Amino acid sequence: MADQGNPDPAAAAAAAAAAAAAAGGAAPPVPVFALTPGKYNSQAFLNFSQGSGDAKLFNKGSSALPIIYDGTNPDMFLNAFDDRAQLFSSGNILDIPTATGTKNLVREHGQISTKEVTDHVATYSSGAICQAQNCVMMYACLCQSVAATKRADLEGNL
Repeated sequence: MADQGNPDPAAAAAAAAAAAAAAGGAAPPVPVFALTPGKYNSQAFLNFSQGSGDAKLFNKGSSALPIIYDGTNPDMFLNAFDDRAQLFSSGNILDIPTATGTKNLVREHGQISTKEVTDHVATYSSGAICQAQNCVMMYACLCQSVAATKRADLEGNL
């Protein structure tokens, strides 16, 4: 008797799809592994058509962080923001090319010039690509996660 063990999920899904196709039926969707919904097909733009689920993903990613920044605990706030960006695959917009190599805007913000950030944003901001959507999602998250009094202080320093 053959070893039943743990079958390869991808092979099992491919076999089921082939059997359905051979029987003339529609092949069932093949599951795709992703650690989080934001990491599933993370280079594709979000489709906001009714029923796609992407609108819910966007709303979750753009919601307020569990910690509201009021000027205290900046490291805790930045860690929470970085975690959110990574969870929703928005981290790619935070990796800024600089004259001395790529730097992360959250962890190395003091080593990146405003021009370098602006130049990076210009590479995706006007396109119909996922990075533009990720930028809006992270901006909305930040707007809801910074106390109004602190936001006024920050905007005055830009």
